[in-house]
Amino acid sequence: VDHSVLVFSERQTGIIERTEHLLSLVARLPELADEKSDICDRALAAIHKENPQYSTMVLANHHGYIHCCAVPLEGPIQISDRGWFKRAHQSKRFIVGNFIISRTSGRASLPMAYPALDDKKEIKYILGAALALDQYDSIFEDLKLPKKSQITISDKNGTILYHSGRAQHSSATSVAHALGVALPSGTSGSVQTRQPDGDMVHWYRQISVGHSDNIIYLFISIPEEEILAGPNKLLVVNLASSSLLFVLTFSTAWLYGKTYIVKPIHQLIDKTRQAAQRNFMGIEPESVLRGEFATLEAAFNEMLMQLQST
Repeated sequence: VDHSVLVFSERQTGIIERTEHLLSLVARLPELADEKSDICDRALAAIHKENPQYSTMVLANHHGYIHCCAVPLEGPIQISDRGWFKRAHQSKRFIVGNFIISRTSGRASLPMAYPALDDKKEIKYILGAALALDQYDSIFEDLKLPKKSQITISDKNGTILYHSGRAQHSSATSVAHALGVALPSGTSGSVQTRQPDGDMVHWYRQISVGHSDNIIYLFISIPEEEILAGPNKLLVVNLASSSLLFVLTFSTAWLYGKTYIVKPIHQLIDKTRQAAQRNFMGIEPESVLRGEFATLEAAFNEMLMQLQST
């Protein structure tokens, strides 16, 4: 289970880091220059369509007004009272906020924000992307944990972002109320609680991304009787670990595969087809893939340059 917690932490960290990367790229788009134009709305809507894991994407000016949004608005919305806006405005850096019901989409969300700065390091506007919490249902729907086990994710205040088995995320409660444990002060470990129908063991890990105040918590709670079930102990722990690893691996591909893998690979395939027909017009050997796929692309680009020179 400790391994499962670590694996999930890495996946969740990946979600947050990719959100920061996406917002940093979006911040450079010239279409956002006029926050009150339809062009700005259409630009965010197009990006949001390719990234449906977010309940909404917004641009807030430095006064806290949203005119530009990925979803239709009846009029400007004031969000200067939102914690995520205040923190991003004050720190001038990417932040992960706390549980909210989005005012633009009406969905339970985990907000993240990226401030765009001008040449004088002053805020031009703040881009926000709110991770839709109902996405976690798809991540965990096939997970086979031991009977009465639970997965819980909370923000840094202990407000629950996700609690397996609960249908309505909008009725968020605290970790203390749902699990009967205080928010841990350490970064990882386990704690045992006594429940009416048997003791529970809660493995937890604090996930911090980029800055110490960007924090969420993960809990995996399993009945003690399932863990200590004699010959079944190893089976239970391995089942929890392998199942979580399997689901999280594929959920990451589901959330980001289209943007970070499928789309770039399709671009590479298109270039390959053109090269096979010796049609080099419009083909640029630019880098579109990352990580392990970069080796494949490098080999292709080398082949492309050789073909062009013959």
